[in-house]
Amino acid sequence: MSNLNVSLMKKSIVYFTIFSLLGLFLQSCNKEPDPKYVFDPKAPIVHNNVKLMADFINKNETKFQVFSIDAAKGGVITSKNGVKYYVPAYAFENYSGMPITGNVKISIKEIFKISDMILSNKPTITNKGEMLESVGEFLVKAEQNNNPVRLIRDTAQLQNRIGIAMFNKNKFTKDIPLWDGDTTYLVTSSGHNHENKVTTVTKSFYAFKGVEWKERYGEFATPNGDSIRFKLPDLFKWSNVDVLTSNSSNLTTVLCYFENVFNDEMSAGYQSIEPSMCFFKPDNRNTVVKLYNMIVGAPVGKQGFLSYQKSMPVGLSGTFIVIVVKDGKFYCQKKAETIAAPAAGLDYTPISFQLKEVTEAEVLNSINSLNQ
Repeated sequence: MSNLNVSLMKKSIVYFTIFSLLGLFLQSCNKEPDPKYVFDPKAPIVHNNVKLMADFINKNETKFQVFSIDAAKGGVITSKNGVKYYVPAYAFENYSGMPITGNVKISIKEIFKISDMILSNKPTITNKGEMLESVGEFLVKAEQNNNPVRLIRDTAQLQNRIGIAMFNKNKFTKDIPLWDGDTTYLVTSSGHNHENKVTTVTKSFYAFKGVEWKERYGEFATPNGDSIRFKLPDLFKWSNVDVLTSNSSNLTTVLCYFENVFNDEMSAGYQSIEPSMCFFKPDNRNTVVKLYNMIVGAPVGKQGFLSYQKSMPVGLSGTFIVIVVKDGKFYCQKKAETIAAPAAGLDYTPISFQLKEVTEAEVLNSINSLNQ
């Protein structure tokens, strides 16, 4: 073989290798993103500040209470809050439709206090932005040998559903609506800016509702003397016994400005936890509103959250609590406010916050102080 042919062959091998590597690189760039990272537009990491907030929530949120019951016999479970769960015999089946016998692990989470609503991210607001006054929020799970089981499906009647009886603390005499829902999150690039104008930006951001309560029409919790009784609609899904509060017809949109510190980091690893949060607790109500819509495209000093449009009653008094984790530090402010009418020429009510650096214990004390 001539020297010229050898030289051409070497060059061809080099060119082939370069183009092959380039093709592999371009192919890797065109791959679908790993689903577990799809909620993080920046990088597949867990931001340290999000993890700090998540650790704080996980340490202090309402914990499950765990019980065991013989599925063939049924029985009555009493929680540490004095709530009774009446489990019928043969109430469960597997997801193939076969009845369950033997011991079943029942895990129960109950929320009654304002602090638990905040720390468990279960505010009392409907999917239409209306305020609810909570009587109790419940989540019940059932498992056998680490496999989930469901309520038996062979009847349209209620006899195979778990009955719940709790103390009628507020002496209700009329039926109370049942609501259901679960955690939802939304990724969007449209919203309202710091002057309440509809705005679209190219950067993705996150809106975490915590829960979206929807009324179960035709189903109620019924007061019976000192107790309130109802049938649990579903397992593995939050159920809520809540009263729809009467709101004023004079409503405004509230914009909360975090003037000195704000953090909009999000991460795939903690999709239900944000490093900045804002809640409002009306006076004399077992109610918590979460302002979860992030203000879009705001300058520094006007970043923060806004309420549902035209959802906050003018003249309603209560307490805001805002919490931020940034640069590994906690910041918080608790602020009493009466919702004012918009100023002339505006369609929103601004409220500003100056957060102070605090310890985790101080954040927890501020949250607990909201309990009635």
